[in-house]
Amino acid sequence: MEAKRLTHVAAAPRGSEQASARPRRSAGLSRAHIALVAVAGVLALVALAVVVVVNSSLFAATDIRIVGSEHVAQDAAEQLINLPEGTTLLNVDEDQIVESLKQNPWVAGVDVKREYPHTLVITPRERAVSAIMYVAADDIAWAIGNDGCWIAPLSLAVAVDDSGAIVESGIVSTAISDQAEDGGASAPTDTRADPSADGADASEDGAADASDAGDGSASDDGGSDAPADEDKPAEDDGDGEPADQQDLAGLGAAEALARHFGALLLTDVASDVAPSSGSDVSAPIILAGLDYAKKFSSDFKAQIKYLSVPSKEAIAANLVSGIEVALGAPEDIGLKERVVTTLLEQQPGVTYIDVRTPNAYTFRSVPK
Repeated sequence: MEAKRLTHVAAAPRGSEQASARPRRSAGLSRAHIALVAVAGVLALVALAVVVVVNSSLFAATDIRIVGSEHVAQDAAEQLINLPEGTTLLNVDEDQIVESLKQNPWVAGVDVKREYPHTLVITPRERAVSAIMYVAADDIAWAIGNDGCWIAPLSLAVAVDDSGAIVESGIVSTAISDQAEDGGASAPTDTRADPSADGADASEDGAADASDAGDGSASDDGGSDAPADEDKPAEDDGDGEPADQQDLAGLGAAEALARHFGALLLTDVASDVAPSSGSDVSAPIILAGLDYAKKFSSDFKAQIKYLSVPSKEAIAANLVSGIEVALGAPEDIGLKERVVTTLLEQQPGVTYIDVRTPNAYTFRSVPK
């Protein structure tokens, strides 16, 4: 019986230790909870401070500079952007600015620059023009972006200097000048706020018709204010020196626009092609022309006056030199270009090249 009592007595301290251990574990959990609460409180204070700073007048966007570009005039951009009250450099909604400016089909993106403490500089980035479609029946030209998007119609009332560079147009004008000291940017000289409104208008003051050959020269009876065979003095170009210029229209103007953009000019387009500003190109024949525009080298494109695209099989290039190149469907484009450039280098007097089947090409030449 005593042994049992001893066993019972020996077991008692262990139970007592376990019981005393529980309060110590509870005290440890309490300290952890206190620490977590303290950390959460600090984070909440920091978040509150951030919210206060972001929305406070400390970085209020009080000086908003909207920079124009070649086809997006400053005043037109200002009309599209409407920043809400309380906009700061920290809470400005860049996505909203981009969506607003993309209402203009020339705008591909927007650069938003913060100049602390109060200046916000907004600059649209324009779509690069990959091709220009000219429809002779309607006397209209359309710019097509390198992203396969119809951009806008282009005015064919164009004036060029003696080097062929555009000096005046209803939609293409000199890029905007540097920002003025007061933070604003001066608008382009003659940029339209709504490009789609003036698509095919010819010059209203007697621009000369382009010749049938499409060489951009004014015809003798085109109605120009100045005789076609004389240099026409331009108005003062701003530096006190008048410059010679020539008025163009029709195909000649379209060719000048294509040179200006470094784009490929597409002609002989089917009448069922229906462009729409801001929409993707879906017409197969225009997509075929864009394939050539994207895959030809810049040097080779510079040699092309225009690309005739009546159908895929009949696509042909008219070179600046007067040589006609039958290209056919947009396949093996790189090989076709190499064959043509090699023939031009090695065969004098070439007048016609057929590379529709580039591995079995043919050509005609006139001996010199």
